[in-house]
Amino acid sequence: MRIYNAPYQLLCQVFPATLKGQARTWFHLLRASTIANFTELTRQFVDQFIANRRIVRDPSHLSGIRQNEGETLKDFFRRFTAEARQIPGVDPELLRGVFLGGLHPSGFYSALMRETVPSYPDLVHRVEAQIAADEAIDAHRQQFDGAQKHKREGEPAPQH
Repeated sequence: MRIYNAPYQLLCQVFPATLKGQARTWFHLLRASTIANFTELTRQFVDQFIANRRIVRDPSHLSGIRQNEGETLKDFFRRFTAEARQIPGVDPELLRGVFLGGLHPSGFYSALMRETVPSYPDLVHRVEAQIAADEAIDAHRQQFDGAQKHKREGEPAPQH
């Protein structure tokens, strides 16, 4: 059904059928005779729901994302990828460069600089492998530290 060129009176009558959820509730709460025409209806609708509009960011936004002091690689990567997903059609080469530029100087960063990471998918693979290694090391450290603590206190270490 085409209603693009329909008279405004018809558009005012058809408009509610296109609404659902909060928009439908908003429409039904409008006081009778408060809207003179379709132009006024659309203006009030936009004013009411403009805050719900999804903001599309451009790729330059990503260059401001930096790994914070004390932030784990896992948390930084999660935050970076969440922001990158909000930018449709972003170039993977740009993602690679911007991610590396925002990475806190560390042993992992040094390793990435020494060994060329040719593409963003390769970088993602390396990051995921490093995150897995970090988590394994942390788990081992906790287990080891727990065993050392029990040894100092003269208690038998729990067996895992």
